Amino acid sequence: MQITTLRRNDAPPDLAALAAEYEQAYGVRFGSLTVLPAGYLQSLHTIRRETLPPSFRVASDGNGAIAKIVDALTAVANLDLLTVPMRLAYRDALEQIYRSIGIETARERFADALWVAPEREGRILAERLGCLSAAHTMTPIAKRMPYRGGVAVGLDGVQGSRRFSDCMIVDGAIASGATLIALIEHLKERVDRFWIYAAHSTVASLHGLAAYAALGGIDLSVDLGHASGVLNARFYAVIDGVPDRVVVGDLGDTIAGL
Repeated sequence: MQITTLRRNDAPPDLAALAAEYEQAYGVRFGSLTVLPAGYLQSLHTIRRETLPPSFRVASDGNGAIAKIVDALTAVANLDLLTVPMRLAYRDALEQIYRSIGIETARERFADALWVAPEREGRILAERLGCLSAAHTMTPIAKRMPYRGGVAVGLDGVQGSRRFSDCMIVDGAIASGATLIALIEHLKERVDRFWIYAAHSTVASLHGLAAYAALGGIDLSVDLGHASGVLNARFYAVIDGVPDRVVVGDLGDTIAGL
Protein backbone atom coordinates (compact mmCIF):
# COMPACT_ATOMS: atom_id res chain seq x y z
CA MET A 1 0.00 0.00 0.00
CA GLN A 2 1.44 3.33 -1.06
CA ILE A 3 0.45 6.92 -0.39
CA THR A 4 -0.23 8.90 -3.55
CA THR A 5 -0.20 12.69 -3.82
CA LEU A 6 -1.89 14.17 -6.88
CA ARG A 7 -2.32 17.64 -8.22
CA ARG A 8 -5.99 18.57 -8.06
CA ASN A 9 -6.34 18.62 -11.86
CA ASP A 10 -4.81 15.13 -12.15
CA ALA A 11 -7.38 13.41 -9.92
CA PRO A 12 -9.37 10.50 -11.40
CA PRO A 13 -13.04 11.29 -12.07
CA ASP A 14 -14.48 9.79 -8.88
CA LEU A 15 -11.94 11.57 -6.65
CA ALA A 16 -12.39 14.81 -8.57
CA ALA A 17 -16.16 14.62 -7.99
CA LEU A 18 -15.69 13.90 -4.30
CA ALA A 19 -13.23 16.78 -3.93
CA ALA A 20 -15.64 19.11 -5.71
CA GLU A 21 -18.32 18.34 -3.10
CA TYR A 22 -15.99 19.30 -0.26
CA GLU A 23 -14.66 22.34 -2.09
CA GLN A 24 -18.18 23.64 -2.55
CA ALA A 25 -19.10 22.93 1.07
CA TYR A 26 -16.07 24.72 2.49
CA GLY A 27 -15.53 27.40 -0.15
CA VAL A 28 -12.01 26.27 -1.07
CA ARG A 29 -10.11 24.89 -4.04
CA PHE A 30 -7.69 22.09 -3.16
CA GLY A 31 -4.23 22.37 -4.63
CA SER A 32 -3.47 18.70 -4.03
CA LEU A 33 -5.12 15.44 -3.00
CA THR A 34 -3.27 12.82 -0.96
CA VAL A 35 -4.72 9.30 -1.08
CA LEU A 36 -4.14 6.87 1.78
CA PRO A 37 -5.47 3.58 0.34
CA ALA A 38 -7.87 1.16 1.99
CA GLY A 39 -6.39 -0.44 5.09
CA TYR A 40 -3.35 1.83 5.15
CA LEU A 41 -4.16 3.73 8.33
CA GLN A 42 -5.44 0.60 10.03
CA SER A 43 -2.17 -1.17 9.25
CA LEU A 44 -0.17 1.70 10.75
CA HIS A 45 -2.35 1.75 13.85
CA THR A 46 -1.71 -1.94 14.51
CA ILE A 47 2.09 -1.64 14.36
CA ARG A 48 3.07 -1.43 18.01
CA ARG A 49 6.46 -1.23 19.64
CA GLU A 50 6.97 -1.88 23.33
CA THR A 51 7.67 1.82 23.74
CA LEU A 52 7.28 4.89 21.57
CA PRO A 53 10.42 6.52 20.14
CA PRO A 54 12.21 8.91 22.55
CA SER A 55 11.21 11.79 20.27
CA PHE A 56 7.53 11.11 21.07
CA ARG A 57 6.79 12.77 24.40
CA VAL A 58 3.45 12.53 26.23
CA ALA A 59 3.32 15.18 28.94
CA SER A 60 0.70 13.43 31.06
CA ASP A 61 3.13 10.54 31.64
CA GLY A 62 4.97 12.79 34.08
CA ASN A 63 2.20 15.20 34.97
CA GLY A 64 -1.09 13.67 36.07
CA ALA A 65 -2.77 17.08 36.09
CA ILE A 66 -2.86 17.07 32.28
CA ALA A 67 -4.99 13.92 32.17
CA LYS A 68 -7.44 15.67 34.50
CA ILE A 69 -7.55 18.65 32.12
CA VAL A 70 -8.38 16.26 29.26
CA ASP A 71 -11.13 14.72 31.41
CA ALA A 72 -12.58 18.21 31.86
CA LEU A 73 -12.43 18.85 28.10
CA THR A 74 -14.16 15.52 27.50
CA ALA A 75 -16.96 16.44 29.89
CA VAL A 76 -17.58 19.68 27.99
CA ALA A 77 -17.36 17.97 24.59
CA ASN A 78 -20.17 15.58 25.50
CA LEU A 79 -22.66 18.22 26.60
CA ASP A 80 -25.68 18.84 24.39
CA LEU A 81 -25.59 22.61 24.82
CA LEU A 82 -22.48 24.74 25.32
CA THR A 83 -22.54 28.25 26.72
CA VAL A 84 -19.93 30.87 25.84
CA PRO A 85 -18.29 30.59 29.30
CA MET A 86 -17.98 26.83 28.77
CA ARG A 87 -16.34 27.35 25.39
CA LEU A 88 -13.94 29.92 26.87
CA ALA A 89 -12.99 27.57 29.69
CA TYR A 90 -12.47 24.79 27.12
CA ARG A 91 -10.17 27.00 25.05
CA ASP A 92 -8.24 28.15 28.12
CA ALA A 93 -7.72 24.53 29.16
CA LEU A 94 -6.38 23.68 25.71
CA GLU A 95 -3.93 26.56 25.87
CA GLN A 96 -2.78 25.33 29.26
CA ILE A 97 -1.95 21.96 27.70
CA TYR A 98 0.07 23.56 24.89
CA ARG A 99 2.08 25.59 27.36
CA SER A 100 2.77 22.42 29.35
CA ILE A 101 4.22 20.68 26.28
CA GLY A 102 6.66 23.51 25.66
CA ILE A 103 5.18 25.29 22.69
CA GLU A 104 6.24 28.71 23.95
CA THR A 105 9.84 27.55 24.31
CA ALA A 106 9.68 26.09 20.80
CA ARG A 107 8.29 29.39 19.48
CA GLU A 108 11.44 31.17 20.68
CA ARG A 109 13.89 28.40 19.79
CA PHE A 110 12.54 27.78 16.28
CA ALA A 111 11.60 31.29 15.21
CA ASP A 112 13.20 30.69 11.79
CA ALA A 113 11.43 27.37 11.21
CA LEU A 114 8.38 26.84 9.04
CA TRP A 115 5.29 26.93 11.28
CA VAL A 116 2.22 25.12 9.92
CA ALA A 117 -1.14 25.45 11.68
CA PRO A 118 -4.06 23.86 9.80
CA GLU A 119 -7.52 25.39 9.94
CA ARG A 120 -9.42 25.57 12.15
CA GLU A 121 -8.24 24.72 15.62
CA GLY A 122 -4.54 24.51 14.75
CA ARG A 123 -4.57 28.02 13.35
CA ILE A 124 -6.70 29.44 16.17
CA LEU A 125 -4.53 28.00 18.93
CA ALA A 126 -1.21 28.77 17.21
CA GLU A 127 -2.34 32.33 16.64
CA ARG A 128 -3.37 32.82 20.27
CA LEU A 129 -0.10 31.30 21.51
CA GLY A 130 1.98 33.65 19.35
CA CYS A 131 3.36 30.98 17.02
CA LEU A 132 2.14 32.67 13.85
CA SER A 133 4.32 35.70 14.49
CA ALA A 134 7.21 33.64 13.10
CA ALA A 135 8.71 34.74 9.80
CA HIS A 136 7.47 31.71 7.85
CA THR A 137 3.97 30.39 8.46
CA MET A 138 1.20 28.48 6.71
CA THR A 139 -2.42 28.01 7.76
CA PRO A 140 -3.63 25.47 5.21
CA ILE A 141 -7.02 23.88 4.79
CA ALA A 142 -6.75 20.11 5.31
CA LYS A 143 -9.95 18.14 4.77
CA ARG A 144 -10.25 14.39 5.21
CA MET A 145 -12.61 12.53 2.85
CA PRO A 146 -13.59 8.83 2.79
CA TYR A 147 -12.45 7.40 -0.55
CA ARG A 148 -12.53 3.84 -1.93
CA GLY A 149 -12.41 2.36 1.56
CA GLY A 150 -9.47 4.56 2.51
CA VAL A 151 -8.96 8.27 3.05
CA ALA A 152 -8.17 11.17 0.75
CA VAL A 153 -6.93 14.48 2.17
CA GLY A 154 -7.49 17.69 0.24
CA LEU A 155 -4.96 20.42 0.94
CA ASP A 156 -5.25 24.09 0.11
CA GLY A 157 -2.72 26.78 1.05
CA VAL A 158 0.44 24.65 1.11
CA GLN A 159 2.84 26.47 -1.14
CA GLY A 160 6.43 27.61 -1.55
CA SER A 161 9.73 25.96 -2.45
CA ARG A 162 12.17 27.18 0.20
CA ARG A 163 14.03 24.55 2.22
CA PHE A 164 13.76 24.46 6.01
CA SER A 165 15.68 22.54 8.63
CA ASP A 166 12.60 22.33 10.84
CA CYS A 167 8.83 22.39 10.36
CA MET A 168 6.62 22.88 13.41
CA ILE A 169 3.03 21.64 12.98
CA VAL A 170 0.46 22.83 15.52
CA ASP A 171 -2.51 20.49 15.49
CA GLY A 172 -5.55 20.28 17.75
CA ALA A 173 -6.36 16.68 18.58
CA ILE A 174 -4.84 13.94 16.44
CA ALA A 175 -7.56 11.69 15.04
CA SER A 176 -6.32 9.08 12.56
CA GLY A 177 -3.19 11.06 11.70
CA ALA A 178 -4.24 11.22 8.04
CA THR A 179 -4.08 15.01 7.68
CA LEU A 180 -0.69 15.15 9.41
CA ILE A 181 0.65 12.45 7.09
CA ALA A 182 -0.68 14.33 4.06
CA LEU A 183 1.03 17.54 5.18
CA ILE A 184 4.32 15.77 5.81
CA GLU A 185 4.12 13.98 2.45
CA HIS A 186 3.65 17.35 0.76
CA LEU A 187 6.54 19.03 2.59
CA LYS A 188 9.08 16.26 3.21
CA GLU A 189 11.23 17.01 0.15
CA ARG A 190 12.11 20.43 1.55
CA VAL A 191 12.07 19.87 5.31
CA ASP A 192 14.69 17.97 7.32
CA ARG A 193 12.82 17.53 10.63
CA PHE A 194 9.15 17.67 11.61
CA TRP A 195 7.78 18.54 15.03
CA ILE A 196 4.11 18.06 15.96
CA TYR A 197 2.40 19.78 18.89
CA ALA A 198 -1.06 18.49 19.81
CA ALA A 199 -3.34 18.32 22.82
CA HIS A 200 -4.58 14.73 22.51
CA SER A 201 -4.30 11.52 20.52
CA THR A 202 -5.36 7.93 20.84
CA VAL A 203 -2.51 5.54 21.59
CA ALA A 204 -3.14 3.78 18.27
CA SER A 205 -2.76 6.99 16.27
CA LEU A 206 0.42 7.91 18.12
CA HIS A 207 1.92 4.50 17.31
CA GLY A 208 0.65 4.93 13.73
CA LEU A 209 2.58 8.17 13.31
CA ALA A 210 5.69 6.51 14.75
CA ALA A 211 5.31 3.63 12.29
CA TYR A 212 4.77 6.01 9.36
CA ALA A 213 7.93 7.96 10.27
CA ALA A 214 10.01 4.80 10.70
CA LEU A 215 8.84 3.25 7.42
CA GLY A 216 9.43 6.48 5.50
CA GLY A 217 12.72 7.48 7.11
CA ILE A 218 11.17 10.71 8.38
CA ASP A 219 12.70 12.58 11.32
CA LEU A 220 9.60 13.20 13.44
CA SER A 221 9.09 14.45 16.98
CA VAL A 222 5.73 14.67 18.74
CA ASP A 223 4.92 16.64 21.86
CA LEU A 224 1.50 15.59 23.10
CA GLY A 225 -0.62 16.49 26.09
CA HIS A 226 -2.34 13.15 26.70
CA ALA A 227 -3.04 9.84 24.93
CA SER A 228 -6.26 7.95 25.64
CA GLY A 229 -9.37 6.45 24.08
CA VAL A 230 -9.86 4.46 20.90
CA LEU A 231 -10.81 5.33 17.33
CA ASN A 232 -14.32 4.67 16.05
CA ALA A 233 -15.22 3.94 12.43
CA ARG A 234 -15.28 7.67 11.61
CA PHE A 235 -11.82 8.14 13.16
CA TYR A 236 -13.11 10.07 16.16
CA ALA A 237 -11.49 9.43 19.53
CA VAL A 238 -14.04 7.84 21.87
CA ILE A 239 -13.88 6.35 25.33
CA ASP A 240 -13.03 2.66 25.18
CA GLY A 241 -16.24 0.71 25.78
CA VAL A 242 -18.43 3.83 25.49
CA PRO A 243 -18.54 4.46 21.71
CA ASP A 244 -21.07 7.27 21.92
CA ARG A 245 -18.89 9.36 24.24
CA VAL A 246 -16.08 11.31 22.53
CA VAL A 247 -12.75 12.21 24.06
CA VAL A 248 -12.00 15.95 23.76
CA GLY A 249 -14.43 16.22 20.81
CA ASP A 250 -14.29 18.54 17.82
CA LEU A 251 -11.98 21.34 18.92
CA GLY A 252 -12.79 23.47 15.89
CA ASP A 253 -16.54 23.34 16.44
CA THR A 254 -16.08 24.19 20.10
CA ILE A 255 -13.76 27.18 19.86
CA ALA A 256 -14.14 28.60 16.35
CA GLY A 257 -17.16 30.75 17.23
CA LEU A 258 -15.16 32.53 19.93
